[in-house]
Amino acid sequence: MKKIKTLKLRFTRAFTLTELALVLGVLGVVLGSVWVAAGSVMKGSNLKLAADNAWIVLDNMHQLFSSRSSMPGYTGANVDRTASMVSSGVFPRSIINQTTNLPRNSWSGGFWIDTGSTSSTFRMYMDRVPSGDCIKFIASALNANGLSSVYTSTGWIAINNITPLNFTCPATCPQSAAGGTGVACIGMEFSLWYAPM
Repeated sequence: MKKIKTLKLRFTRAFTLTELALVLGVLGVVLGSVWVAAGSVMKGSNLKLAADNAWIVLDNMHQLFSSRSSMPGYTGANVDRTASMVSSGVFPRSIINQTTNLPRNSWSGGFWIDTGSTSSTFRMYMDRVPSGDCIKFIASALNANGLSSVYTSTGWIAINNITPLNFTCPATCPQSAAGGTGVACIGMEFSLWYAPM
């Protein structure tokens, strides 16, 4: 009689629910840390982009008015000149909203230029800026050529009386209703003339 061979099946062990939960937990921790790191990189890039654009606007304003003793048509402080500065090419094209033809800052807030406290100054504003970024931005701007005063929660303060530790950024800018929780306004007044960097 012939012997019948029996086939022995080898069973492979599958993941248990506990092992699956452990793998998903580790994956969640890894993805969470990547998410946090990416968020901080994006926040830093917004701040750098806003500063770069502000310095381009500052340089363009100084070039535009370098041969003038005052801003043409000056009638007092806080007169919005943004539209005419867009037409003059002061703002980089990359930040101009194609629908409104007005500039936006890196945090999707407004970015505008007003007349300053005298006919030889102008004010640059950005709203809807995260509060922490506002302080960092102003701290980096304290050495900017031509900067004469900074808009704070207590009003305009001359640059020689300010340090990053003795002021807070206001929640809203003049002529802006875009305040809210955790956002602030950056406001700076510059002279039309300055010694080039």
